[in-house]
Amino acid sequence: MANKLHTTTDDRLLQARSEGLKAQGSPLRPLGKLWGMDVFTWLNPTPGVLLNTMQSFPFKIVWMAGSDEVNELLNEDISLLNNIDSIVTYDASVFSFKDEWLDGLINCAGTDTVVDAFYFVDHLKAPKKILLFTASGEEVIEKVEKFENFIQLMRS
Repeated sequence: MANKLHTTTDDRLLQARSEGLKAQGSPLRPLGKLWGMDVFTWLNPTPGVLLNTMQSFPFKIVWMAGSDEVNELLNEDISLLNNIDSIVTYDASVFSFKDEWLDGLINCAGTDTVVDAFYFVDHLKAPKKILLFTASGEEVIEKVEKFENFIQLMRS
Protein backbone atom coordinates (compact mmCIF):
# COMPACT_ATOMS: atom_id res chain seq x y z
CA MET A 1 0.00 0.00 0.00
CA ALA A 2 2.81 2.43 0.85
CA ASN A 3 4.47 1.70 -2.50
CA LYS A 4 1.24 2.47 -4.39
CA LEU A 5 0.82 5.77 -2.50
CA HIS A 6 4.45 6.68 -3.23
CA THR A 7 3.97 6.04 -6.97
CA THR A 8 0.82 8.16 -7.04
CA THR A 9 2.65 11.02 -5.33
CA ASP A 10 5.57 10.70 -7.75
CA ASP A 11 3.18 10.74 -10.69
CA ARG A 12 1.50 13.88 -9.37
CA LEU A 13 4.85 15.59 -8.88
CA LEU A 14 5.96 14.71 -12.39
CA GLN A 15 2.70 15.93 -13.86
CA ALA A 16 2.86 19.18 -11.89
CA ARG A 17 6.46 19.76 -13.04
CA SER A 18 5.50 19.07 -16.66
CA GLU A 19 2.58 21.49 -16.48
CA GLY A 20 4.80 24.11 -14.88
CA LEU A 21 7.38 23.84 -17.61
CA LYS A 22 4.69 24.00 -20.28
CA ALA A 23 3.27 27.16 -18.72
CA GLN A 24 6.72 28.77 -18.61
CA GLY A 25 7.47 27.99 -22.21
CA SER A 26 10.29 25.98 -23.65
CA PRO A 27 13.80 27.28 -24.17
CA LEU A 28 15.06 28.55 -27.48
CA ARG A 29 16.01 25.46 -29.45
CA PRO A 30 18.68 25.54 -32.17
CA LEU A 31 18.07 23.29 -35.19
CA GLY A 32 21.30 23.98 -37.06
CA LYS A 33 21.51 25.53 -40.51
CA LEU A 34 19.18 25.58 -43.48
CA TRP A 35 20.03 27.47 -46.69
CA GLY A 36 22.83 29.24 -44.82
CA MET A 37 20.48 30.50 -42.11
CA ASP A 38 20.68 29.59 -38.43
CA VAL A 39 17.35 27.98 -37.50
CA PHE A 40 15.66 28.15 -34.10
CA THR A 41 12.30 27.19 -32.62
CA TRP A 42 10.72 28.54 -29.48
CA LEU A 43 7.44 27.34 -28.01
CA ASN A 44 5.39 29.55 -25.71
CA PRO A 45 8.14 32.14 -25.31
CA THR A 46 7.83 34.77 -22.63
CA PRO A 47 7.41 38.04 -24.54
CA GLY A 48 10.10 40.00 -22.68
CA VAL A 49 12.66 37.22 -22.99
CA LEU A 50 11.80 36.70 -26.67
CA LEU A 51 12.21 40.42 -27.31
CA ASN A 52 15.62 40.54 -25.62
CA THR A 53 16.77 37.41 -27.43
CA MET A 54 15.71 38.70 -30.83
CA GLN A 55 17.48 42.00 -30.20
CA SER A 56 20.68 40.13 -29.35
CA PHE A 57 20.83 37.99 -32.51
CA PRO A 58 23.85 38.89 -34.66
CA PHE A 59 21.93 38.71 -37.97
CA LYS A 60 18.60 39.88 -39.33
CA ILE A 61 15.66 37.60 -38.54
CA VAL A 62 13.14 35.89 -40.78
CA TRP A 63 10.42 35.40 -38.19
CA MET A 64 7.66 32.81 -38.63
CA ALA A 65 5.07 33.45 -35.94
CA GLY A 66 1.43 33.81 -35.06
CA SER A 67 0.03 37.27 -35.66
CA ASP A 68 -0.78 37.76 -31.95
CA GLU A 69 2.88 37.18 -31.02
CA VAL A 70 4.04 39.69 -33.61
CA ASN A 71 1.51 42.30 -32.49
CA GLU A 72 2.42 41.83 -28.84
CA LEU A 73 6.16 42.23 -29.36
CA LEU A 74 5.97 45.16 -31.75
CA ASN A 75 3.51 46.94 -29.47
CA GLU A 76 6.02 46.48 -26.66
CA ASP A 77 9.04 47.73 -28.61
CA ILE A 78 8.88 48.93 -32.21
CA SER A 79 12.68 49.11 -32.36
CA LEU A 80 12.60 45.32 -32.78
CA LEU A 81 11.98 46.06 -36.46
CA ASN A 82 15.68 46.98 -36.71
CA ASN A 83 16.48 43.30 -36.12
CA ILE A 84 13.86 41.81 -38.45
CA ASP A 85 14.31 41.16 -42.15
CA SER A 86 10.93 39.53 -42.74
CA ILE A 87 7.82 38.38 -40.92
CA VAL A 88 5.69 35.47 -42.11
CA THR A 89 2.56 34.78 -40.07
CA TYR A 90 1.00 31.35 -40.28
CA ASP A 91 -2.40 31.96 -38.70
CA ALA A 92 -3.92 34.80 -40.70
CA SER A 93 -3.68 35.61 -44.38
CA VAL A 94 -4.94 39.09 -43.54
CA PHE A 95 -3.03 40.66 -40.70
CA SER A 96 -3.69 43.74 -38.66
CA PHE A 97 -0.24 45.29 -38.40
CA LYS A 98 0.17 49.01 -38.01
CA ASP A 99 1.22 50.91 -41.12
CA GLU A 100 4.37 52.15 -39.39
CA TRP A 101 5.38 48.52 -38.77
CA LEU A 102 4.82 47.57 -42.39
CA ASP A 103 6.88 50.57 -43.50
CA GLY A 104 9.78 49.26 -41.40
CA LEU A 105 9.76 45.76 -42.87
CA ILE A 106 11.50 44.51 -45.99
CA ASN A 107 9.09 41.59 -46.40
CA CYS A 108 5.85 40.66 -44.71
CA ALA A 109 3.46 37.85 -45.63
CA GLY A 110 0.46 36.25 -44.03
CA THR A 111 -0.79 32.71 -44.53
CA ASP A 112 -3.39 30.50 -42.92
CA THR A 113 -1.12 27.54 -42.13
CA VAL A 114 2.44 26.71 -41.18
CA VAL A 115 2.82 24.69 -44.38
CA ASP A 116 1.75 27.65 -46.55
CA ALA A 117 4.25 29.89 -44.74
CA PHE A 118 7.12 27.75 -46.06
CA TYR A 119 6.46 28.90 -49.61
CA PHE A 120 7.33 32.44 -48.57
CA VAL A 121 10.30 31.46 -46.42
CA ASP A 122 11.79 29.62 -49.41
CA HIS A 123 11.99 32.99 -51.23
CA LEU A 124 13.56 34.74 -48.23
CA LYS A 125 16.48 32.38 -47.76
CA ALA A 126 19.92 33.91 -47.59
CA PRO A 127 23.11 33.34 -45.64
CA LYS A 128 23.73 35.38 -42.53
CA LYS A 129 20.10 35.42 -41.51
CA ILE A 130 18.25 33.73 -38.70
CA LEU A 131 15.09 31.74 -39.26
CA LEU A 132 13.10 31.89 -36.03
CA PHE A 133 9.89 29.93 -35.60
CA THR A 134 7.80 30.80 -32.55
CA ALA A 135 4.47 29.32 -31.54
CA SER A 136 2.12 29.97 -28.64
CA GLY A 137 -1.38 29.02 -27.69
CA GLU A 138 -3.34 26.17 -29.19
CA GLU A 139 -1.83 23.35 -31.23
CA VAL A 140 1.73 24.42 -30.41
CA ILE A 141 3.12 20.89 -30.69
CA GLU A 142 1.48 20.30 -34.07
CA LYS A 143 2.82 23.60 -35.43
CA VAL A 144 6.39 22.95 -34.37
CA GLU A 145 6.25 19.37 -35.68
CA LYS A 146 5.22 20.68 -39.10
CA PHE A 147 8.04 23.20 -38.99
CA GLU A 148 10.65 20.65 -37.92
CA ASN A 149 9.42 18.14 -40.52
CA PHE A 150 9.85 20.81 -43.18
CA ILE A 151 13.39 21.53 -42.01
CA GLN A 152 14.25 17.82 -42.18
CA LEU A 153 12.69 17.49 -45.63
CA MET A 154 14.69 20.41 -47.00
CA ARG A 155 17.91 18.93 -45.64
CA SER A 156 17.36 15.52 -47.28
